[in-house]
Amino acid sequence: MSSKIRILSLDGGGIRGIISCVILKYIEEQLQKQDNPNAKIGDYFDLIAGTSTGGLITALLLFPDGNKKAKYSVEEALKGTSKNSFLLQNVLF
Repeated sequence: MSSKIRILSLDGGGIRGIISCVILKYIEEQLQKQDNPNAKIGDYFDLIAGTSTGGLITALLLFPDGNKKAKYSVEEALKGTSKNSFLLQNVLF
């Protein structure tokens, strides 16, 4: 087998999950610049898993659209869940 399996693992940590989100947002932006303007981080991994906050982030990133592809970019997922969060809005966007 020549293909590699790509795995993303996200830790928990409560509010420190913001750090994971900032890093994922940066990676996704770079993928959009270099590969595909519509790139979503969920499209680049075969398996994404997480514990606690990482699990919640994983669920958002893997929420499927009608074609069983990642529906949300990191920014879309976080904006949708953080619209009432003053801290997340000011840190991430």
